Amino acid sequence: MTDLDLDPIRALLAAATPGPWYSEWVPDDDWIVVYGQPHGAYVCPEVCTLTDDADAGLIAAAPHLLAALVDEVERLRAELAAAREVRHGCPLDSDDQTPRKDNS
Repeated sequence: MTDLDLDPIRALLAAATPGPWYSEWVPDDDWIVVYGQPHGAYVCPEVCTLTDDADAGLIAAAPHLLAALVDEVERLRAELAAAREVRHGCPLDSDDQTPRKDNS
């Protein structure tokens, strides 16, 4: 598996309407609207309209969840790199976890 390039995800998050995002059911129109919070004010532009509350909840949570997932991937990559550094002196092959054969 190739490493996921996190830069495009970070760029999309940076360009999106700032959060927090939330969803609200509009009873007169019988749909759900997802809003974002631009520039720290509660002037909420419409992000999308939906008829399914589960979809609206996922879309409203997506920016926060994506940012958290990107942070977690970066943390785990750093942890893996540190573990590989520690393992560097161990008698293991670099491509797998198979102990090297001692040819002495």
